Amino acid sequence: MKYPIVNEDGLEVYACTICGAYLKYGKMEFLSKWFMEIIESRRDLTVKLQFEYQHQQMEITIPAGVEVDTGCEWYGPLKLDLLY
Repeated sequence: MKYPIVNEDGLEVYACTICGAYLKYGKMEFLSKWFMEIIESRRDLTVKLQFEYQHQQMEITIPAGVEVDTGCEWYGPLKLDLLY
C-alpha cells in the first residue's frame, strides 16, 4: 500500500475506476476499447466524461444517438477530444 505524502499521491490514484485494478504507469488517462463498446451499446444515453490530463480538467460529452468509435484498443484524452 502506498500512502499519500506531501507532493505525492497515494496508491488510490492509480486504481482503475472500472475494475479496481492498480495501474503501474500513473493516473488513468485513457479508456479501453471495451469501455467504448459499452458506450456504443447504449446509444440512448448521453455520456459525460470528466478527467484530468496534464494538470487540466477536461470534459468530453458523447451525445445520445451518436455513433461511437470502437476501432482502437485505447482512447486517450486527445483522441476523445478530436472525436467528440
